[in-house]
Amino acid sequence: MIAYNSSYGISATQSAGVGTNTIVDQCTIHDNSYGIYLNISGATPPRMAITNSIITGNNNYGIYNADAPNVTLAHSNVWGNLNPYFNVMVASNVLSYNPQFVATDDLHLQYGSVMVDAADTAAAPDHN
Repeated sequence: MIAYNSSYGISATQSAGVGTNTIVDQCTIHDNSYGIYLNISGATPPRMAITNSIITGNNNYGIYNADAPNVTLAHSNVWGNLNPYFNVMVASNVLSYNPQFVATDDLHLQYGSVMVDAADTAAAPDHN
């Protein structure tokens, strides 16, 4: 869980050289200024894949990609951000629903949440 930061939940920057590919998987990113902020360029910019994650309630963007060419979002829920995402390849299986957290300071999912068992089953753990 990455939550309640006054700036970025996740920030990645790079300006030269060859980057390393990054996977953000099974994360809850909630109530930051930006959920994920990317400013990556260079000769061979890396890829970022965001999967099986809940990105909610961020004050600017859920995911902001300044210029990285290969940022993908799949099997995730992006909801309640001021802006959902910018410059991101979004798969058709991305949801935008209230995840129904227990409380604002308890980010467990309530029984009956649409997010329970909503992840890609090939990558999901066998328990909640």
